[in-house]
Amino acid sequence: MSQSTGKSLPAPQSPPPLTGYIPTLDGWRAVAVAIVICAHVFSSLRDIGVFGVLIFFGISGILITSRMLEEQGVRGEISLKGFYIRRGFRILPPLFLLLIVLAIARLLGLICLPWVDWFKSLLFVRNYGNFGTCWCTMHIWSLSVEEHFYLLWPTILVFAGRRHALKIALFGAIAVALWRTARVHWSLLPWLGDFRYNTDTQLDILLAGAATAMLLADDKLRSSAHRLLPPAMTIAVFIFFALLTADCAIVFDSRFHNAVRLIDPVLICMFLAGGILHPRQLLGRVLEWPPIRWVGRLSYSLYLWQQVFTSPSASNPFLQRFPANIVAIVAIAAASYYILERPMMRLGHRLARPASPGRGDLRA
Repeated sequence: MSQSTGKSLPAPQSPPPLTGYIPTLDGWRAVAVAIVICAHVFSSLRDIGVFGVLIFFGISGILITSRMLEEQGVRGEISLKGFYIRRGFRILPPLFLLLIVLAIARLLGLICLPWVDWFKSLLFVRNYGNFGTCWCTMHIWSLSVEEHFYLLWPTILVFAGRRHALKIALFGAIAVALWRTARVHWSLLPWLGDFRYNTDTQLDILLAGAATAMLLADDKLRSSAHRLLPPAMTIAVFIFFALLTADCAIVFDSRFHNAVRLIDPVLICMFLAGGILHPRQLLGRVLEWPPIRWVGRLSYSLYLWQQVFTSPSASNPFLQRFPANIVAIVAIAAASYYILERPMMRLGHRLARPASPGRGDLRA
C-alpha cells in the first residue's frame, strides 16, 4: 500500500477563456504601433509600416468577436445597437479631434490638405480612389477598412449564427486572399486605387481574427491550441513574421508582397493567440508589463497623431526630427487618451453596458 508524501502535484495550467479585458492584446497593440511609428520615422523602414497595421487588423478581429460572443453567452443575444454605441464612442471622438485640427491648419495655410481627402477621411472612404499628396490623412485608410468590417461582421454574426459565421469568416478570408492575388496579377479595377489599401483586399486578416476568436471560444479547441502553441512556438512564429516583413521592405515587389500576404493571416493569428493563451509565461508577462500595456492603451491616438509628425515634406523641421517627433507624438496621444478618449469610452459603456466590465479604468 503506497503512502502519501503529503505533497500534491501542481494542477495543469488551463488556458484562460476569451472574456472581458485581454491584457496581452494591449501588448500586441504596442508592438503594432511601434512598427508603424518606426517605419514612418526612419525612411529606410517605410515599407514595413503596413505590417504593423495588419497586426492591428488581427487584434480587432479577435477582440470584437470575442466580446460579442461573450455577450451572447451572458445575455443570450448580441445587441447591435450596444455594439455600435460603444464602438462609436471609442473610434469617433479622437478621429474627429484630429480632423478638426487638420482643418484649422489647412485654413491657416499650415498644411496642404485637399478638402476631398479630408471629407474622404471623415466618411471612411480614404482607402479608395486617388490617395492624393497629403501625408497627414493617408493613414486613415486602415480606419476605413476597420469601419467597413464593423458594419459587416456583427450583422453576419447575429443573423447567420455562430456556426455559419465561422464558415463565412474562414471561406471569406480565403476568398479575399484569392481576389487580392487576382487584382495583383491581372491589374483588375485600377480605378479603385492601390489594391493594398482597398477594403476588398484587406479583410482577410480581420476575418481570420474573427475566426480565431470563435475557435478559441470552444473549450476543447482552446485546450488544443494551448498545447500546440507554447510560448517558444509563438515567439518563433513572430520572428518568422518579422523576417518576412524585413524581406518585403528590402525587396519590395507587389507580387512578392502579395505572396507574403497569403500566409500573414495565419502567422498573425498564431502569435496573437499564443500570447493570449499563455499570459503567465514569459511572453505574456512581457506583453502585460505595465509600460508596454500603457503604450498599447495609447496606440489608437499614437497611430492617429504620428502621421502629423512624420511627414517626409514638412515645413517644421524641428518637430519632424527624431527624437523630438516621438516626444510630441506621445505627449499629444497621452493628452488625447486621458482628456478625451477615456471619458468618451466610459460614457459609451454607461449608455450601452458591456457584458463584462472590461478594464478597471473604464468601469463605471
